[in-house]
Amino acid sequence: MGTYSLRIIENKSSQFGVPSTCTLMLKKTDVPQGPMETAQYHSPWEPLKLKLSECGIHDDELQKARESLDANGSATITEVVLPDEQLTQLGFVVLAA
Repeated sequence: MGTYSLRIIENKSSQFGVPSTCTLMLKKTDVPQGPMETAQYHSPWEPLKLKLSECGIHDDELQKARESLDANGSATITEVVLPDEQLTQLGFVVLAA
């Protein structure tokens, strides 16, 4: 189990009718210069929101993230405590300590 910072980037398609995708980036908060992993979501925000909610991220944090994505195309959720099982559910290979 570790404490992480999650960064979400929305990749808007330039083609009409093609939905946006999301990139989720994960970084351990106690290793500021350490590795960062990414997971791709080839779908819009809703499936990612559901997975984040299932990992215990509260609705108010998810709403703030959605608002930031709408305004800036990116969002950060800090101080997220995730066990290895939830990291795997989000699409990450478990980071080395």
